[in-house]
Amino acid sequence: MRRNIRRALAALLLPAAAAAQADVAPPSLRCQLDLTPPTVTVSLTNTGTRALWFLAWNTPFERSGPWFGRWLELRRNGRPLAFGGPMVKRGEPARADYLELAAGASLHASADLAQVFAIGARGDYELRPALRLLDWGEAPLPWPRSRADLAGATELACNAASFRVP
Repeated sequence: MRRNIRRALAALLLPAAAAAQADVAPPSLRCQLDLTPPTVTVSLTNTGTRALWFLAWNTPFERSGPWFGRWLELRRNGRPLAFGGPMVKRGEPARADYLELAAGASLHASADLAQVFAIGARGDYELRPALRLLDWGEAPLPWPRSRADLAGATELACNAASFRVP
């Protein structure tokens, strides 16, 4: 009987928890993608009135370099291209893994698409950003934050871009 009650409660509560996680309000960030092949530049601007902290993992702003996670999808003639960059398994985030963006300030990061995608073939290429902040918040954030305390993946709206290789 208790097992059935637990199952019923889990069936009711898990979808609500997942929906609550998906409904996390996005931070006050404006994302802009600029492309001069093979270089892509991503700019984030804090449009809010308070400083914002965000976990830089899987974004072009990561201190280790721009390709330590897949943060965009590249297609040639409508077909996805394989990502050739490293896929990193991570432990708990450290304070150094977060970046602070003051109110009204912007960050810019550039990356060479040719480092992780085969872009030499002829065709029409389309970049679709897939920027997801795994954790973010307004200052001050409590430190240290464990994976269990992270805000959850919040997707940032960012423009797509395209180019042609003749």
